[in-house]
Amino acid sequence: MPNGAEVGPEFFDLVVTDPAGTHAVFCPPNNKVSAADYAIGLHASALVADGGTLQIGIGSLGDAIAQALIVRDRHGDEYRRILESISPDGIEGRELGRFDLGLYGCSEMFVNGFLKLIEAGIIRREVFGDVTLQRALNEGEIDETVTPRTLALLLRHGRIHSPLSADDVAYLKHWGVLREGVQLDGDKLVLDGTKLPNDLISEANLARIGETMLGSRLSHGIFMTGGFFLGPRDFYERLRTMPPQELAKIDMTRIDFINQLYSDNDGQAAVKRAQRRKARFMNTTMIVTLLGAACSDALESGQVVSGVGGQYNFVAMAHALPDARLLMMLRATHDNKDGLKSSIVWSYGHVTIPRHLRDIVVTEYGAADLRGQSDSEVVKRLIAVADSRFQEELIRQAKAHGKLEADYVLPERYRHNLPEMLEEKLHPWAQAGLLPDFPFGTDLTEDELHIVRALKRLKHATQHPGELLTMAIKSLWETKEAPLPYLERLGLAETHSFKDAFVKRLLANNL
Repeated sequence: MPNGAEVGPEFFDLVVTDPAGTHAVFCPPNNKVSAADYAIGLHASALVADGGTLQIGIGSLGDAIAQALIVRDRHGDEYRRILESISPDGIEGRELGRFDLGLYGCSEMFVNGFLKLIEAGIIRREVFGDVTLQRALNEGEIDETVTPRTLALLLRHGRIHSPLSADDVAYLKHWGVLREGVQLDGDKLVLDGTKLPNDLISEANLARIGETMLGSRLSHGIFMTGGFFLGPRDFYERLRTMPPQELAKIDMTRIDFINQLYSDNDGQAAVKRAQRRKARFMNTTMIVTLLGAACSDALESGQVVSGVGGQYNFVAMAHALPDARLLMMLRATHDNKDGLKSSIVWSYGHVTIPRHLRDIVVTEYGAADLRGQSDSEVVKRLIAVADSRFQEELIRQAKAHGKLEADYVLPERYRHNLPEMLEEKLHPWAQAGLLPDFPFGTDLTEDELHIVRALKRLKHATQHPGELLTMAIKSLWETKEAPLPYLERLGLAETHSFKDAFVKRLLANNL
């Protein structure tokens, strides 16, 4: 990869060339995108502003967001109808239009969803590593097309001088404002035998420079900044075969450049703030409390589930940038050995992001804007996007702690937050091909998909003893056999223990 990923030979202490130390990059296959994932992705996509900045993560939620953005851009009427069907409060005030300006991608993880957005022409807003240029672009004072106005603006802001110095000329050539061949010769600017006075104050001379020496378009723009890759096989193949001029607009660089605004270099900090306009930082969490705190990395028992990663950094950036928002996404319920549980709870014994940094929480049932709201309003908005099977208990707990008025009644329009209702509303759009199971394909074969579905059913049963017992009894009475290729794939073609034989029977009965 070009740009920040390129380093000189002196960077390395040791280079391993032994073939034994070479292996193929691990390529996680795309996961199936569920109806709940799509609903979250649709709600999130309607909060993304054209001309803004986007950060998303890996997995089915990232794919759902990317596909929802593509549907919004290419199928506007259908997009509005889908969104209306799952939005109890309507879609007024949502971002629904096409991406005429495009988005800039800035994420520590450059995932397949970003690549698909690049290919769809949505990730295309170029940013530049110069604060004067970037601010002028943000304000619409200039665009990427170079004109005498570009020179005049840079002069007015004191970024260049008249007459131009050697450093000024080098700066203008680097950013494509002057053509590469322009040279400074005494008090003249020279290009291919043409000599003009080194004077930007004279409007007539500025016009002559514009006619003969200006570039056509700003150069060294970047539309995707990432820290590391993760994606399926075709993701890496597409990057390997991407045209150089397109690849040059992707900057793989240091995580600390992406994950924070501050810098030892004040100029770099200002550039990052200018580039990341209208940023939407999208992160996932496991639990959200009714007061807006989020738990993303560990259970209240202290068991660590995941590293925090850059989540706090993106939360902090969302509050530090004037027009940025943080979207904390989660599925409204989760299933474990204790049964189905609400992911929105009154309180939880571990916190990753505290309540005072609450912003927007998105579940499959809607987006709750919490920033700047009172505790009572936060509680109401979160209950409105909770699963309806748990809403009454959440209301009871909030009232018991004095966070809801005693006579509060949940409006009827929020009382139908159920998975079967969501499936019913989104199924026609899945059938129409707008919300497919695998919007960006999958490396898994049809046989492997059958195996995955069976293993997921088995995993679910292991968390519910009653279900596992029923499944075990059924497998003993029925004589189904799993296809030999399936067994070979799982190392069960030959069984060497009762456990292997038992798992083999369970698998066969779940295919």
